[in-house]
Amino acid sequence: MQPVQDKAEVSIDFPDKFYMGSFQRSSKFEARSEDDGLLIKLVRPGGLVAIDNTLWGGRVADESDLSASTRAIRAFNETLHADERIDLSLVPIGDGLTLARKRD
Repeated sequence: MQPVQDKAEVSIDFPDKFYMGSFQRSSKFEARSEDDGLLIKLVRPGGLVAIDNTLWGGRVADESDLSASTRAIRAFNETLHADERIDLSLVPIGDGLTLARKRD
């Protein structure tokens, strides 16, 4: 099984079929709300989505960092926090690993 490299390869015709999904935000992080809910739609209730780079080397906590990437990650984290479809846990390892469990 190959990892999906692009959202264009994913078909929304398979909702609730996967137990786990993951993605990694990069230094070219952009806030793209159409992408953010995609894995949650594909994961079964009780399934897990893992998101890397959510602490961004601590830069998300540095109020003086107003770079576009840092602001986008902050906005993404706030969106996750407000999403009532998921239970959320932030693991402070590396650049931050967020675990989102889709509620039943």
